[in-house]
Amino acid sequence: MAWTTPRTWVALEGLTAALMNTHVRDNENALYNAFKVTVRVYTANATWTKPAGLIGIRVRVVGPGGGGGGCNVAATAGGGGGGGGYAEKFVLESVLGATETVTVPVGAAGGAATGGTGGAGATASFGTHVTATGGEGGLGSTSGDGSALGTSATTGVTDTSINMPAGGPGGLGASGDVNIQGQAGAPGLGTEMESNGIFARVSFGGVGGSSVLGGGGRGALRDAAGSVGGNYGGGGGGAAEDDTTGQAGGAGAGGLVIVEEYTAA
Repeated sequence: MAWTTPRTWVALEGLTAALMNTHVRDNENALYNAFKVTVRVYTANATWTKPAGLIGIRVRVVGPGGGGGGCNVAATAGGGGGGGGYAEKFVLESVLGATETVTVPVGAAGGAATGGTGGAGATASFGTHVTATGGEGGLGSTSGDGSALGTSATTGVTDTSINMPAGGPGGLGASGDVNIQGQAGAPGLGTEMESNGIFARVSFGGVGGSSVLGGGGRGALRDAAGSVGGNYGGGGGGAAEDDTTGQAGGAGAGGLVIVEEYTAA
């Protein structure tokens, strides 16, 4: 229905159905139908093209997750990868180009089973208008001798090692109306105790950090690789090792760009 210039009411004027329908109901319908919203979701690099009749866009950007750390020695673990940063912004049509470059990186690789540190996520962006960096990688571990505590005089138990590699910091949102840092990955923990030649080992990888739109990957327990981060932007989980085979950290999840287009109907 077409928009009608609102009526100026006077005191004690009688209300009729025709007046209310024209100036209230029909104008509300006209406002409701004044524009339409189209949502575009990007999980890989692409080019956005400005549609005809555009009023403005709302952009949401999530950076990719960092990779979890790997490990290769008994009683060691890897730290969890950091979650990707997040930013959102409303951008008017007048400052947008005819096309804009959409950059959506894949998640960072997990640390190698040789004890490698997880990879850092790259930066996701929509043109030059809004960006979100990826989470950093969790530290890996190649040594179980992080802290030798000696032998207890009362129990004869020797705590031979405590190993706690740090998780990766979360990514950062930038240039948005709202900017949120991703959650940092949790540290891993590996420890070994010996008593009269009998060893007790405990190891678990750090949980990956969450992004606004994706949970972190689960940290491994005992002798397993870290889990992949959750879509979108979750950090990878850290690995855990209780022998000498070596385990890799989980990869981070890829980033995401969402564009909501508001166009005149």
